[in-house]
Amino acid sequence: MKGKKILILGTGGTSKTAQVVAKDLGASSVLVVSRSKKENCVTYEEATSAHLDTEIIINTTPSGMYPDCDSQPIDISVFRNLEGIVDAVYNPLRTNLVLNAKADDYKVKLGDEDMESITAYIESFKEAVTEECRKLLSKIIRLSDAVPYVIASGYRKYIFDILLNETEKYIVDRSKINVKRDS
Repeated sequence: MKGKKILILGTGGTSKTAQVVAKDLGASSVLVVSRSKKENCVTYEEATSAHLDTEIIINTTPSGMYPDCDSQPIDISVFRNLEGIVDAVYNPLRTNLVLNAKADDYKVKLGDEDMESITAYIESFKEAVTEECRKLLSKIIRLSDAVPYVIASGYRKYIFDILLNETEKYIVDRSKINVKRDS
């Protein structure tokens, strides 16, 4: 993505992640596309008329997702410098957007190595965000307060995950535990 002009379709949470990833990977320009005119966004009409030199399009909208598999968020045929498509839709795995890009082989130049690099970066980004959230949550709520709520909500299997994560911090000295046994 380094030095590339990127169009990110959509303005939700996935879009925000894609924006951070594109900027961190050195994109020269990152434009967010929205259905309506918003601050710091371009419309689809503006994207397909004024930004035809876009090199990578990232779809973060639900367009093309089951059950609306036939839809496509944007007409890619107008982008004369298009090198790659990234689609966040997971069902189906290959949306019409991706299939049309593959059909126009000469336009799609982003190779598997680039995609693996982007995927690895996104995974490391998610891990960093998860770890930061975990740190913030541990400041807000104590483990001993959380366990009864987890049990009450029916997620008992997650208690073992919580306990494994916290075991090193809260080692119990068995010799100090007094257990009264019925005889």
